[in-house]
Amino acid sequence: MRVTAREFFERVRAAALDADKCKQQIDELDSRLHVIGGGGFEPRVSGNVEADKIGRRVASYLDRKAKLDARAAEDWELIDRACMVLYGDDQISGGLCKVKSGEWADTLWWRFCAADTWDGVARATGSSKRQCQESCGWAMLWIDKNKFADRIINMEHYAEQV
Repeated sequence: MRVTAREFFERVRAAALDADKCKQQIDELDSRLHVIGGGGFEPRVSGNVEADKIGRRVASYLDRKAKLDARAAEDWELIDRACMVLYGDDQISGGLCKVKSGEWADTLWWRFCAADTWDGVARATGSSKRQCQESCGWAMLWIDKNKFADRIINMEHYAEQV
């Protein structure tokens, strides 16, 4: 089943929000790890029971951090695919920005890749909130109608078919 541009970019927005959440959780874990046993902390206890307990907690934090890193990497992979659609392979001079409109590409980027609010998108692009919403709508219609970047947007489906 073909994924529409709207579905794709909504997934990108969810990934951007999740990547930010993962970063916050990783930062929190890093600060906790520093308190528990990182950063040169040496427990001053008699016997190994307390040290083993701290070791297990550190291992648990490191495991959680590895899972968050993996999840964030998947999120960034999807965001990178969206940037390819918007700005081409080099993510600078191609894609929708070159073929159709830099305004459309930038508006989609701020709304979905940066997961910004409509007010934030309007501030970032120097357009009104309504103009931004209309630009996103027109851009997605154009992407779907012209099957622009269909291979990138529907990458998962192509991989399943192979």
